[in-house]
Order: sequence, then C-alpha cells, then structure tokens
Amino acid sequence: MWQDIKKTLQEQKRGCIQTIVGGKEIAQEFIGRKWFYNVETDQIIGDFPHSLFHENVAKLLGKNAVRSEIIRQETQQPEIGEAEIFVQPLAPVPTLWVLGAGHIALPLVEIGDMMGFKMIVIDDRPDFANLVRFPKAKKVICDDFATTIRRLPVTEHTYIVVVTRGHKYDQLCVEMLLDSQAAYIGMIGSRRRVSEMRKVLEEQGFSEELLAKLHSPIGLDIGAETPEEIALCIIAEVVSARRKIPRLALQKRGELEIQNAVVEALANIELNGSDIPAGLATVVEVKGSAPRKPGAQMLVFADGRTVGSIGGGCAEAEICRAGRMVLNRNIPFIWNVDLTNDIAGEEGMVCGGTMKVFLQKI
Repeated sequence: MWQDIKKTLQEQKRGCIQTIVGGKEIAQEFIGRKWFYNVETDQIIGDFPHSLFHENVAKLLGKNAVRSEIIRQETQQPEIGEAEIFVQPLAPVPTLWVLGAGHIALPLVEIGDMMGFKMIVIDDRPDFANLVRFPKAKKVICDDFATTIRRLPVTEHTYIVVVTRGHKYDQLCVEMLLDSQAAYIGMIGSRRRVSEMRKVLEEQGFSEELLAKLHSPIGLDIGAETPEEIALCIIAEVVSARRKIPRLALQKRGELEIQNAVVEALANIELNGSDIPAGLATVVEVKGSAPRKPGAQMLVFADGRTVGSIGGGCAEAEICRAGRMVLNRNIPFIWNVDLTNDIAGEEGMVCGGTMKVFLQKI
C-alpha cells in the first residue's frame, strides 16, 4: 500500500488514506485497519474491511475529503453502529523550479528544501548545474532552458523562479511558461527591465490576465541586498502564494501534513522489511493551539530513531514513549496529549491545546 501512496505523491495524483481509529462497538480486530483509495484509478488498496463497509463508502470518503479528520461512518452491521474513520487526503509535494544556477540559486535551493518543496535546478552550464553544487536539489538538469521546459510537466503544484544569467534567457523562459498551469511564476529583475519585458510580451499578444500571473520584480520587499536575503524574500513570496491557494492552505486542509519522509520510510519497510520494530503515530484530532495539524505523522523505532514529526518538544517525547508501548502491546490505541496552558507552562511546552494521537505497530 505504501508503495502506491509514494507513487501517487510522486506522480502528483489525488488519493486518500483511511484508518479505523475507534467506534463504540467496534471490535479490537478492526482498530488500525488501514487502506488507500486512489482517486485517479478508483482503486482501493490495503486492509479494507468488507464485512463493515461497501467499497463505495471508501470511495465517497476519499473523493469528498477536504482535510485530515475523523469521520463517523455507519457500518453495514446494525449491532455495531458507527465506526470512526480517520481520513487523510493526499496532495502532491509542491515542486519548485529554479531556472538558473547562479549565486542566488544556492540559498534558494537550501531554503526551498527546508520549506518542503521538491527542488529542481535547471541551467545549461555544467560547472553550475550539478549535484555537488546543489546537494539539496531533488534533480539538477544541465540542458538548455527551452528543451527542458518542453520536457518537464508543469502542473498546478509547480512553482517557478526565473533567475537566469541573462535577460534573453529570462524572457525565453517567461514566454514559454506564462500560459502554463504553474501556481507561481516569478522573475528577477529591476522595475525598468521588467516594464520593458511586459511591453514586449503585450506586443506578442499576451493578455493582461496572463501578464498578471508574473511576479516581477520578484519577492517580498524586505530591503534584501545579499544573495541569501534575496533568496529569503523570494521563498517568502512563493510560500505566500502557496498558502493562499485554498485547496493547499494548511489552515483549511490538513492533507499536506503527511510528511514525504514518513511515506518514503514506510514504503521502504513494506518493500524490504525491517529488523527493528516500528510504530506509527498519527495526529487524528486537535483542539485549541497545538504544534501540528491532524494528519501529521511520526515513525518511532524500537532503537529510539524517529522519522517525521508531530511537533517536537515534550509532546513528541511523550509520543515516543507511547510508541514503545504500542510495540510491546501490539494493540493500536489513541493517546491523548494535553498541552493546556497550566501543564504547558510547567512542562515547557509552547502550545495550549490537546492532541489525539493514534498509535499502531507497523
């Protein structure tokens, strides 16, 4: 199942992970049952409980899910009644293209990687476009801009920063990409240079609507001067654009809380096995102020290693201890983490709410 989830994220497709986490009359054997609904292929993969639900239930839940949350769903067994199903809609990992591998690109890739973007660097100069120079990049392409742009898919989850070495290359890239599905297109340049390019693009027939998509001069105005400061203001604007898209905004949808590193690790365990037992902790409900949204996940290994995060600090340490309990018991359960103000103050926590975390052995 995790192989399919990993592939779905890589291909930027839609899907939904669903887990039974409770229910008043639900037998223990059903708690922790987990399956994945691939919206694109209409397939259900995993440990789906056919005795409790028709497959259409999983499909409807998956298609209608707008955030990570617990859904109470009637089973087809009257004596059991409702089951609590935690749904996690997936959204593709956003991709950030950096067109140009010069001095600004270096901190751009570093900060973009920290912000959770899959970084792709494109330049036609071998001395600049290489993984030694950009170790944080997912992919570095050494080829001419036009060829690469034609070859790579541009989706609504693609963000593009144009910082090439020359005006003619900037204009070429903008001309090829402005009418694409890209969520963000930004180009570096002075106001005079940008104004001149806009006039050229207007003469070429680009509409006002398309020209309005171009963020240039690029970045938020923070008075940036150094390459690092310029990169920071660019990434700040990219993140702002990402969060303002309703279906990607974490404040409205929890799907992006699922961390790619956790999926990678689970897919690897599924494929190759693991000599070290591991438990999966998933935030399924949050009330008040908490460090992460529902859908955040963390793998806890018996040797103390962790992958992913549910917020850090004392809360995460508590879940690590609970994770070792689930490994010993081999019975899934919900652990309540109290971050209310009095307790938070005593324990050095910075939040003031509560989290329900579902733990199960992998």
